[in-house]
Amino acid sequence: MPQHYRDIPVPPRVNRLPHTRGGMPVPWTTPWTSGEERIIHHPTTGPTITCDCTLGEGSPRFGEQCPLRQRRAMLERRCGVCGTPIKPTSTCVFTGCTPQAHVAEPPTHPRCLAFAMRVCPRLVDLHDRAFVFICREYDLGERRAVKVQEAPSDEPQPVSVWFPLGDPQAHLGVLDFYMAVPRPLQLVPAPEWLTGRAPALR
Repeated sequence: MPQHYRDIPVPPRVNRLPHTRGGMPVPWTTPWTSGEERIIHHPTTGPTITCDCTLGEGSPRFGEQCPLRQRRAMLERRCGVCGTPIKPTSTCVFTGCTPQAHVAEPPTHPRCLAFAMRVCPRLVDLHDRAFVFICREYDLGERRAVKVQEAPSDEPQPVSVWFPLGDPQAHLGVLDFYMAVPRPLQLVPAPEWLTGRAPALR
């Protein structure tokens, strides 16, 4: 079970985020019910999923990512938890459920991730099979939905393909998220990182 957020120190950057009524900080890339996602034709990225939600307005949709803020975090090297820039000279960390180095979760400050991994139910549930990717730099790719296939639930499911950032072929599909390829990469199981390598929160 996740630790209660009131029982552990909250990093100052995280504490400046909007909070739920119960006082829980809401990660910067979390979408809010104040807006909706839709497909637009962007002059640079072609068919693109965008979102017009406003940070802090409505209710947070935990477990999801606002595609607009996700892509901004990837492009601008912003922390996916607190939303502030990560210095080019600083280490950043990513999380993923497989050792494959194409990750959709944006970069984070190590301290912000250490907090999130203790209090976020989704991250806690993934502890035993998640990895932490430690790096200084990363390359970007585009995740595009190129077709739809039928699913057992009778709801069509998109089939996504990874393209290098800016690949002209990518415009054949609809862009939702940017994908990061960390380098040089250190890969550590999440429990090991959290207990032995994560920065102290105090």
